[in-house]
Amino acid sequence: MLWDKSQVKNRAIMLEKEDETSSIVSFVNDKGNVIQSTVAIQNQRALFIAFKKVYLLYQFENEVKNLLETEGIANIFSEGDINTFLS
Repeated sequence: MLWDKSQVKNRAIMLEKEDETSSIVSFVNDKGNVIQSTVAIQNQRALFIAFKKVYLLYQFENEVKNLLETEGIANIFSEGDINTFLS
């Protein structure tokens, strides 16, 4: 990978170019660890998936997380659970 884990400060969606026609989309936690990645897929499809996941991650961080905190259950959700939400 061409990125530095120390650059990551929050959860993120990462799009990496595999070759001229394909890319990989990854969900990265706030420590820079890859939680889940796609296989190499066509660039256009990868871009669509990345935009969708960025939007869902935004929704989670700004809406869902607040609701979970209000209910006192935010701490029981793992990165895997968040990844399921993004799927």
